[in-house]
Amino acid sequence: MSDEGIYRAFEEKVRRAIEELAADVRRQASAEADTIRRGAAAEAAGMLAEAERRRNELLGEIQRLERQLATVSAGIQALLRGEVGAAGAGGAVEAARAEQRSVPPAQTAEPAPPPEPAAVAAPPPPDPAREPAPVAAAHPRALAPSPSSESQRTEVSVAGTPSFARALELQRGIQRSAGVRHVQALQFEHGTLVLAVEHEPGIDLVEAVTSLPNVQLALVGAHEGRLELAFC
Repeated sequence: MSDEGIYRAFEEKVRRAIEELAADVRRQASAEADTIRRGAAAEAAGMLAEAERRRNELLGEIQRLERQLATVSAGIQALLRGEVGAAGAGGAVEAARAEQRSVPPAQTAEPAPPPEPAAVAAPPPPDPAREPAPVAAAHPRALAPSPSSESQRTEVSVAGTPSFARALELQRGIQRSAGVRHVQALQFEHGTLVLAVEHEPGIDLVEAVTSLPNVQLALVGAHEGRLELAFC
């Protein structure tokens, strides 16, 4: 065999070896690529599942917070309606009591006619001075005003009220003040609380309100039947 044939045979073996090596490299690279693709797909699926799980948790948390908000809102509305209803009922009870207190003096004047039988039973001495006496005695008793029925109504407006709880505390504090008979909430909007205060005419309502404990109020203005104050 000539040298040229030997060289060509050797070249052919080298070429085949290189081709086999390249095929092995390509197979390994393809296998590694498939492994990487499968790993990436699995990781992406895991991340997607985790994102979906987190999304469901957030949606559940949002729904829970919405239910809590609805419950709190309903509680505040019920408390507000109950406070206004209690104030209205208290005003009706106080008015009924005032009416009852004012009625007895007029009713006690009714028994005054018993002296008339005495005057009728003794017609022989018709003394004109005695006949009008029962009327004169009954008249002052019927017209005598009941001190407990006298009251004065003043609207108190308080600006800058920080919260509904603070408004209730202020209303109850004024209700407990000396000389105050009844306090009714008229309005609470945008931090401004408006109260109707029924009190004795002789008390200093400004002093009573501004001297409440744990409350710092300043007088802003005063008009006929209305006081305007604000939280300091």
